[in-house]
Amino acid sequence: MDIRDLFPKIAAAGVTLRVVDGALRAGPVEALTDELRAAIREHREALLAARCQHCGEPTAGYGFCDAHDPFADLPAR
Repeated sequence: MDIRDLFPKIAAAGVTLRVVDGALRAGPVEALTDELRAAIREHREALLAARCQHCGEPTAGYGFCDAHDPFADLPAR
């Protein structure tokens, strides 16, 4: 799976990626399919290398850290 295809699949599954103490975390665990797990593993280094466009904090590939996420205030579905 191409990394550009990964984010819509992650979002559709209700999975969130986070960088915690330098480690990539995905959850909720029960929402992770074998396909998603494999794709996240495949792109792990690129996801860990992604940084916030505003402050340089790790973003797990989203482009914004929690503090600068423009969608953070939207209600959950």
